[in-house]
Amino acid sequence: MRILLADRRIWLGFAIAAGLAAPASAALAPQYDRLAQFQAVAGASKIADALSEHGLITGIDRQEDGSFRVWTENCSVPVTLEAVPPKKGTVGPTTYKTTIGKASCAD
Repeated sequence: MRILLADRRIWLGFAIAAGLAAPASAALAPQYDRLAQFQAVAGASKIADALSEHGLITGIDRQEDGSFRVWTENCSVPVTLEAVPPKKGTVGPTTYKTTIGKASCAD
């Protein structure tokens, strides 16, 4: 009986070690991932450069297709995000690379 108990402890140890060695995922909850997306857009200096001649940025909104629109009083630029997952073998949240379209202004 004592040997059987020791065998169970060994198998339990193997099971725990295998669980710890499995790849981990650090995906953010959807509300935090969306916040990370808005932060990526708001932090992109190229957007400020694209709109600098057209006044201060007054808003950012997310479009139905998942892209974003950043605007001033009279102009806006479309912004798309490309998800950049953590490097293989590492754990961490997805980050985003921004691509800024051409400014569109009302006359």
